[in-house]
Amino acid sequence: MDRKDVTTRQVKNSNSHNCEQILVQELGLGLRPRQFLTRCVWKNRQTRLMIANESIKSSGLFEAAAKNNNSNVIAFTSALGSYTASDNNTKTKFKYVCQVDLGGFIPRQVIDLGAVDILSDYIAMRELFSKDYEIDSERRSLLVGKLNSTHEHSKVESDEIERGKLLIKRFRNSEHSKVTAKTDNELVSAVAVEFGGKAWCRLSTTVRCGGKEALAFLLSVDSRSLMSEHDLKLSEVVTDKGRLDENDKEENDKGYTQVASMLESKVLGDGTKVQNSMNRRMTWKEVDGIFSLYTSPTTVLEARSLRKIRKTMMFGLRSKEIPTVYDESVAATKITQVSETECKVSERALWKTRIC
Repeated sequence: MDRKDVTTRQVKNSNSHNCEQILVQELGLGLRPRQFLTRCVWKNRQTRLMIANESIKSSGLFEAAAKNNNSNVIAFTSALGSYTASDNNTKTKFKYVCQVDLGGFIPRQVIDLGAVDILSDYIAMRELFSKDYEIDSERRSLLVGKLNSTHEHSKVESDEIERGKLLIKRFRNSEHSKVTAKTDNELVSAVAVEFGGKAWCRLSTTVRCGGKEALAFLLSVDSRSLMSEHDLKLSEVVTDKGRLDENDKEENDKGYTQVASMLESKVLGDGTKVQNSMNRRMTWKEVDGIFSLYTSPTTVLEARSLRKIRKTMMFGLRSKEIPTVYDESVAATKITQVSETECKVSERALWKTRIC
């Protein structure tokens, strides 16, 4: 709650379900501060908690706030919040609707920025109570156990691994013409080479975990922490056979293969907004403590939730639709244990996309 733009924030309770609040906020750009005086009332309905917040003209708890103050502009707000518990009170779904009148003449840019600030308290609440890390860690622990499988690789899986080995070999044989590339992360190195008329890139880094843990992280495309990113709309490991390609139906989620589907909102370099769709077959193998992971594009039918998301993203765009970029990249990843607590992760990849 410690924000530089909020100079005053006080709350006083009238009783166990009613409080009054005063908040003074700086808008910047030479504008006078805005003062909110509100009453908040809440009611618990078993698994649902309702909260109503509305501006008031006077307050017995903040008498000075009702007096004329030339330095602040009186602003008004009305809001309704709903907290609904689920999964034996381990999760809460939050809905919030509000209307704000800042008073006076306000530039549109300030209004746009203020809309984000209104939700900042709730963003802070989400981060404070987030259990994404703990839930992801538990999921990966279960996945590590799954990696101990002793099943034989099927012919399809063996062929996938051989494709990955061939990619790594061809990359290694072409490294005499490699070019160093810059990355946004100083802990990740990158080099590029060309063979087969295409440009390939190798990314390398060292992580502080075991090989199985690193592989489990790469396979956990449906982790809650990834879903918390603002641009990732959907991420799932596909388990419904009806949505899988024929070549994947007998392999998926049985031994060493999983199919993943992802959809993200993305802005290209020229400012164009696109939907980035990724459907991947991920096949892995362990030999003498070295893990190999080969990722290739595949076909996945859309789920109802994905179709709903697409419609939501398209809503209101009558004259210009958001194009979809289908990610058809391939990648071969090698995970090598270098010490008891560290392993090296190296990925060779060709980034290929198709726009529709």
